[in-house]
Amino acid sequence: MTEQPLYAVIDIGSNAIRLRIGALSYAGDLQIFEAVRAPVRLGRDVFHSGHFSLATIERAVQAFVDFRSMIDQKAIPLTQVRALATSAMRESANQQELIDQVEQATGIRIEVIPGEE
Repeated sequence: MTEQPLYAVIDIGSNAIRLRIGALSYAGDLQIFEAVRAPVRLGRDVFHSGHFSLATIERAVQAFVDFRSMIDQKAIPLTQVRALATSAMRESANQQELIDQVEQATGIRIEVIPGEE
């Protein structure tokens, strides 16, 4: 029997950025092998001033660098990594700056999803 491929999902929320690494079993059950949380607090800036501070951007980029290291250790290709951002990213006037810095530092592309998703 061959091993199931691993996938990584990064949830970019208002309070924390979370990494989950897992696989689907042959029975269709989700198995999480790694769960990490970085308390970056994107919402603190956005909901107060409308944009991310430089310090917050640096913390977020560092979290992604750390996550990329974990992803690489598990040999997960970037085609099996998905990073999804929610309300704080949607509402930030400088969201593209954070998106660009994360992609430049890690190769991970962030998708900003609508509230309905």
